[in-house]
Amino acid sequence: MKRAVWTIPAAKAKMRRPHKVPLSRQVRALIRQLNDLSGEGRYLFPCIRTTERPMSESTINAALRRLGYDKTEMTGHGFRAMASTLLNEMDKWHPDVIERQLGHVDQNEVRRAYARGEYWADRVAMMQDWSDYLDTLRSGSKATVSGLRRTAPRTGKNSRTTATRARDDDALRAVAGSRKSPGLRPRS
Repeated sequence: MKRAVWTIPAAKAKMRRPHKVPLSRQVRALIRQLNDLSGEGRYLFPCIRTTERPMSESTINAALRRLGYDKTEMTGHGFRAMASTLLNEMDKWHPDVIERQLGHVDQNEVRRAYARGEYWADRVAMMQDWSDYLDTLRSGSKATVSGLRRTAPRTGKNSRTTATRARDDDALRAVAGSRKSPGLRPRS
């Protein structure tokens, strides 16, 4: 934690290679708070039955259902897809930086053999920017991705409708814990 890095061992990583995740100021503060709740054990989110295993994705999905989101609206893994989409729409971060942050490797074998950069400095800045964006949503602000970073509207296959942006902003506000957001009320 002193180095503000979370290292996922190869055995636990999706691509079966070690993956390092930079931790923003906000995430480090949340980890300190979590330690008060879950103790100094191996996992920040331990399984309710044993501290030898982490909480499952099913537990996260069940919490989302209790918030009123059905499985067609949001899943635990869906936050990765949402973050990827929004970070790409910011037009601030190179797609390779975003993909590396998600632990993905290039599918093109030739490019993968030559493009080995980890983009660490950009990933650190991007994760801090992402946490700052979530803080803006938590404050109840009407901020959207386009309002924060983009200078011109994007068109084409990566563009999203206003309704989709609003839904994603509501889901992020719910996770951020804002009581000021209409997206926090359980849906009926």
